[in-house]
Amino acid sequence: MGDMGDDFRAMDKAKKERHKNWFEKNIKIIQESGFFYKWAGEYCIIFRQGNLSVDFYPHTGRWKYEGKMYSGGAEHFLRWYKNRLPVNY
Repeated sequence: MGDMGDDFRAMDKAKKERHKNWFEKNIKIIQESGFFYKWAGEYCIIFRQGNLSVDFYPHTGRWKYEGKMYSGGAEHFLRWYKNRLPVNY
């Protein structure tokens, strides 16, 4: 295919590796957090507490709340999530 095809395959491989690393790091942080969560398929983790409902995507480090997407990885997400939990949690 030539140089462009080789470049594309190299970029695709690097992207997959980057997302795999993010996934592993984010999952480890989530597991160690102590928060209750539930898997929704292989790409989404659901966090539900009272009226708070958030979907976290460990491959990208993004989360969705009330139709809006946020980014920053698991550490940033958990700080964000904890600040929105009911006071008595």
